[in-house]
Amino acid sequence: MNRAIRKTRRWFTSAAAVGIPVLALCIALLSIFQHPPKAGEGVPFAGVIGWALFVFAACFWAFQTWTEYIRRTNDPTWILKYQETWIDAVKARKRAARALLENWDHRGEIDDYETQLDPVEDVLDILEDVGFYVQTDQISAEVAHHHLYHWIVLWWLGARPYITKHREYEPARWDHVETLYDETALIEAKRSGISLEEIGEAELKQYLEEERDLPTEHETEPS
Repeated sequence: MNRAIRKTRRWFTSAAAVGIPVLALCIALLSIFQHPPKAGEGVPFAGVIGWALFVFAACFWAFQTWTEYIRRTNDPTWILKYQETWIDAVKARKRAARALLENWDHRGEIDDYETQLDPVEDVLDILEDVGFYVQTDQISAEVAHHHLYHWIVLWWLGARPYITKHREYEPARWDHVETLYDETALIEAKRSGISLEEIGEAELKQYLEEERDLPTEHETEPS
């Protein structure tokens, strides 16, 4: 399901949740107050009240729909759980970063370097789960961008040769990671005007070195 469809569905869900009961009530009131005027008479006062209630309900519906849409778009419930999972996966991230750095020129040679590169899968699997929930609209792309954008970019670009080679055997492997990258990259490009493909190899390695050198709970934080 692409992002436009998910956003549209979120709009309809927001509208249905907050507006339809109010609108139904005001339509009922309108039917009670509205009476066809007799010849030579103006619009009955009750009819004016009915229409005023209807317009108020429509405006209230629009406002509440927008409010509910924003709430759903920025709902942090699921992303906070995965952010905690990501933070707890420091050791796995360190191993994966080390594996990529030590086998940088062989990231796509999984037939010969499968064992050396295997730690990368633990990190990609976490991001795959996040991507799946973005695809199913449990987590919005905006929220994923806010909480995990830096790492999504880092691990997709860093592990892309590894992923590409795996897809020769399993075409759908980590496809949600790719979608996650595409959608968060689009958000970043709209906000900053920077294409993420401009990240060079040296900068990518620097970020991976930072991941590799992350302190664990048994290490002392640098002063």
